[in-house]
Amino acid sequence: MLVGKGKMWLDDLKVTIDGKEIQKIKPYFKEVFPAQLDKEFDESSKITTFDYTSTHISNLKMLGLIWGFLKYHHPKVASGDLNWDYELFRIMPKIISAKSINERDEIFSTWISSLGDFKTTTFKQSKDEIKIQPDLAWITTSNFSSKLTTLLNKVKIAKRTNNHYYLAFHSGVNNPDFKNENAYAKMVYPDTGFRLLTLFRYWNMIQYFFPYKNLIEEDWKMVLEEFIPKFIQAKDETEYTLTILEIVARIHDTHANVWEGNEVLNNFYGSKFVMAEIKFIEEKAVVTQFYDDELGKESGLKVGDVIASVNQKTIEEFVKEQIDRTPASNYPTKLRDIANLVLRTNDDELSIEYIRDGVKSQRKIATYSSDKIDIYNFYQSHNPSFKFVEKDIAYINLGTVKKDFLPELWEQFKNSKGLILDLRNYPSDHNAMYILGSYLVYKKASLLSLLKVV
Repeated sequence: MLVGKGKMWLDDLKVTIDGKEIQKIKPYFKEVFPAQLDKEFDESSKITTFDYTSTHISNLKMLGLIWGFLKYHHPKVASGDLNWDYELFRIMPKIISAKSINERDEIFSTWISSLGDFKTTTFKQSKDEIKIQPDLAWITTSNFSSKLTTLLNKVKIAKRTNNHYYLAFHSGVNNPDFKNENAYAKMVYPDTGFRLLTLFRYWNMIQYFFPYKNLIEEDWKMVLEEFIPKFIQAKDETEYTLTILEIVARIHDTHANVWEGNEVLNNFYGSKFVMAEIKFIEEKAVVTQFYDDELGKESGLKVGDVIASVNQKTIEEFVKEQIDRTPASNYPTKLRDIANLVLRTNDDELSIEYIRDGVKSQRKIATYSSDKIDIYNFYQSHNPSFKFVEKDIAYINLGTVKKDFLPELWEQFKNSKGLILDLRNYPSDHNAMYILGSYLVYKKASLLSLLKVV
């Protein structure tokens, strides 16, 4: 194998693709869809922040509902003939300018009719295929004009194919693949139109494809209405990012978040850390360990100290401030994640009020940047992959173990009487989980036959 620049000499070289010699294969040209050729709004949506009324918010809510419904139901959108993001920017100014409900509904009706006619069908889907029906009751309960209601109901029964420009389903599990969604990565702080596009995109993904939508336990349509003014008002990159984080938190899913070490959030929460780890125990912020023992001693804090306030803000106030923008499936997990923020800052020190043995004290604590304290590597090194909890009982932590460790570990635990596999975490190496099975059984076996319930 040659990687990078250089030269190779080979005898009898033959290059094949799927068994066919490359010189005999016709070049593959990726299909270019009309949606990809629409460049009108590449630089700006041309929609600026505006003074809005409750009527504007109501009309934009209906736009978000109808735009998303058409995106996933109308055959014309599925064909890839339209850049549906940019169609939003074409229709939005008209909806914002509508003087009455009748005028608004006529704009919607004209828009839908302009997409062209299509065939309809009667859907017969088994309960095995559909577990939760989409919420489309709003079509008949929103007091639309009879013309608009008829058009929407027709789209609902449109004959559709499995080929959709914006949507596919992964084989086997059938979870959605939201393809051909432009990330607009260069737009650090997008304009008002693009901010509303962000809201409409995410809201409709949850509306139609979130498998636990019933566990949100509130009317998701009201969440759309609530967040329209928030996305319009977001005055800078930080407010915009925090608003996104807040609506993500509303689906109550620990797997949903703003990931990839977001620079805006890192700057907002702080790039410096106190050496102490904080965990909430019985809803108290308790020091549980130190990332560096020497620097921990210098801080003056001890394991077991309860942090009462940071920079004159009580822990209760801090939690209340963070709770709505902390995505998690339950309250204890929200507290777990908030604990990681308590002692973060951009300052060189924090003013801490803490309680030890019932006595409240104050002190200033030094903070350190990530080049001084690498929290991720700390947890990797302080959570061993393997140990003996008793003489003949071995323990493997699947959150840290790597497949390359397994041959050596096997030699240590193969003669033990018991093995504890810790699955209370996310595997650091999925291959290790599967390879480990080959050490434990010599032939295929079901999981139930391997486990003994105690």
